[in-house]
Amino acid sequence: MPDFSIIVPIYNAEKTLLRCLDSLKKQTDPDFEAILVENGSTDASNAICRKYAERDRRYRLITMENNCGPSGARNAGLERAGGTFVAFVDSDDFVELDYVESLRASFQDADVVFFGYRQMSVDGAFLGEYLPQISEEADYHRTLAELHRQGLFGYTWVKAFRRDVIGQHRFSCELNLLEDEVFACHVLTQPRRLAVLVKPIYNYITGNAGSLMGRTHPDYCQKVDVAYRSWKDLLRDYDQKDSILTAQANGNVDRCRYYGFERAVDPEDFFQSLKQTLFFQESTTKDTFCDCVREGRFGKLRRMRNLYRLKAAAAYLIKKRGRT
Repeated sequence: MPDFSIIVPIYNAEKTLLRCLDSLKKQTDPDFEAILVENGSTDASNAICRKYAERDRRYRLITMENNCGPSGARNAGLERAGGTFVAFVDSDDFVELDYVESLRASFQDADVVFFGYRQMSVDGAFLGEYLPQISEEADYHRTLAELHRQGLFGYTWVKAFRRDVIGQHRFSCELNLLEDEVFACHVLTQPRRLAVLVKPIYNYITGNAGSLMGRTHPDYCQKVDVAYRSWKDLLRDYDQKDSILTAQANGNVDRCRYYGFERAVDPEDFFQSLKQTLFFQESTTKDTFCDCVREGRFGKLRRMRNLYRLKAAAAYLIKKRGRT
């Protein structure tokens, strides 16, 4: 059995799948299995997966009868994973050629390895590089909080695990947003040995029109609240949890504020749901927006949203004219 099990959930990914699978095929460390979970695609994804599985026995194909979402696909992969270590790669992304080699060197005595990544647009433009920066004095919980603050905690693909650490933990199929952050909180509630690889070994592609990240979620605030409650559970025995949770609660309020301003959601329903969340109730943010949410002044919130959109549109036009 190979040391690494790399789980790749796949749904209608024919445009990016070859690049993804080839980046695994060319690894400098070949000791891995790639578990391809074909999730009911209607394009050529299944045929592409079959070709790889037929030509290279490191590729193992699981074909789902019905689409079960990313969580169901990842769970199916976990059930079949036999490696000592487990990693996840999304089918529209790709990895560096020393991905497995770098992970192997980083695990040593670690249970979980976090690593850096590059962000790229669908047309190949480089958008940024994100590397974990952790203080040497940071303890276990502070390290996790720092990774979260840097945007290097929640994504499934930004870390790898020893399989026995995952155990019976699985992704929630009831969530279709932040389920990877909730999963990580559950796995890491019991202190684990962490390693942080300050190197970009993963390439994250953003701007895919079919991505779940680009869809609007009217229940966004409730899903953020599930993740917040998972963090409260993760930090429950940590004596410095209050400062971390307050910062997260305040950050969540801002996330929901701008989500409600930017997305096509009903302001009254959306901000009423925000008012009911635990993180909003525990937030220390005090401003006109929060006062309106607390007092149920939804007409004022609607006007604030309209003004925000007008300013955003004006800024876009000014920027566009500056390019011409």
